[in-house]
Amino acid sequence: MAGSMMGMFRLVKDDKVTFYELFRIAEENGSLVLRLKHFHPDMKGWEEKDATVTFPLLKISKDEVWFDGMTFKRTGPDSVDVIVLIGKKGAPPREVKFGYRRAK
Repeated sequence: MAGSMMGMFRLVKDDKVTFYELFRIAEENGSLVLRLKHFHPDMKGWEEKDATVTFPLLKISKDEVWFDGMTFKRTGPDSVDVIVLIGKKGAPPREVKFGYRRAK
């Protein structure tokens, strides 16, 4: 709708929210870009006010969409894996996989 797709993610650990993310995918300069913002459980942002984490589109295939640092892979008719490249200062980045299944 309106040229964009949006979504949210909530990480829950030990029955408590660890953080939230809001994201959107939209066309920018003739390609797609996924932008997201992180929030603490109290909804205070991680990034500066006008900053986002940006993942430019690299490639699309029948069952996969590759952004620079995040990949979506359809693993079945009702499932998708999202693989995110996560880095911490002073450490090499690592891939973290989040598996999603359609609710019944």
